[in-house]
Amino acid sequence: MKAQINQNEWTIYEVERGHNMLVINGEICRGTAHYRQQEIYLDNAFTKGRIFQVLCHELAHAYLYETQLESIENINEEMLCEFVGLYGKTIVDTALTYMEWRKTNKQES
Repeated sequence: MKAQINQNEWTIYEVERGHNMLVINGEICRGTAHYRQQEIYLDNAFTKGRIFQVLCHELAHAYLYETQLESIENINEEMLCEFVGLYGKTIVDTALTYMEWRKTNKQES
């Protein structure tokens, strides 16, 4: 599925555990956000509740990147709360849209 993050289109994929896009520094991750490719990869071995949680996490990475907040070294509590206030609903709405898309485009366990 495609997701619009600020002015850029990101693609969300579910892949098998151990897929090369889920491996970072030799460690298999639950999900990854690849900024240059504007892609998010999710381990498809999880329950739909866990996939939703991992997708929200990876979307947060994508929004941090798209807003250039990932480059701030010391994000404090106030900055984190502002980020959640500005983008939290959009992140959750995007994840909910993906979960609805997933129902008609993937076999759910």
